Amino acid sequence: MILYTIMPLENVYPIEQSEYEKYVSIQYNGITVFGERNSDQTFLVNRIISTDPKHYLDTTLLPGSIISYTNQ
Repeated sequence: MILYTIMPLENVYPIEQSEYEKYVSIQYNGITVFGERNSDQTFLVNRIISTDPKHYLDTTLLPGSIISYTNQ
């Protein structure tokens, strides 16, 4: 089947709400990070939300890094 449409794929094939619930923002060492929480108290960093350039040089918070955190 070929689907020709100008609509975004999210409108044609909606994503389930449970997919959105695992993405959260947390504070890690005073830095707000956005990512995906895992079931074993770890967190996969997707984005760093900061205006301070020093935060982007922290090698523990690179996108794709897995950090441990306590669920608050």
